[in-house]
Amino acid sequence: MDYPGTKNLGPIIVIEDDIDDQELLRDVFQKINYPNKVRYFNDGESALEYLNRTDVIPFLILSDINMPVLDGFALRDKVKIDAKL
Repeated sequence: MDYPGTKNLGPIIVIEDDIDDQELLRDVFQKINYPNKVRYFNDGESALEYLNRTDVIPFLILSDINMPVLDGFALRDKVKIDAKL
């Protein structure tokens, strides 16, 4: 299946501390045969570390709001103020 406008094949970043929700999203991406890689992180801090050490530009970032270590709002704020991200 082709998806119009998916020229950016960077990964989809999923930040979710609930394993059941991660599995649900994994099933959805598999069922629709979405071409982008999907990377899962359990908290915002580990996702932020990944984003800072890679040159890959994500296609999409999906983040839970209520998470340990670094919540979704704090992560969004850090991404918005960092010119590299």
